[in-house]
Amino acid sequence: MTTVDFRISTDTGERLLTVHDGMSGTATDLLHSAFQLAQAGKMTPTRFNVAEMESEVTGSVLRELLQSVTLDDADDGPTDEHVADVLSQIDDSATYRISGLEV
Repeated sequence: MTTVDFRISTDTGERLLTVHDGMSGTATDLLHSAFQLAQAGKMTPTRFNVAEMESEVTGSVLRELLQSVTLDDADDGPTDEHVADVLSQIDDSATYRISGLEV
């Protein structure tokens, strides 16, 4: 079975959000949205292939990424409240790290 992990942290490594799911769900949607943002030139990934993405992003790009997905209630992942909390903490000009992996 394929699984997807997606992590968001500050530039100092403080974890803000971790999501895990199967082939569909919030983590998968975040990974696919990150691919689309990279293809649109909004981020420059340090690792980028068909199943993996790592990048440093600005807070404004991170905000766009988080707002681009709908949370899947079937996931054991973040709640709407958790994502709202993360969104409220984002500094649009700060640097954040994202990583996604499909295995």
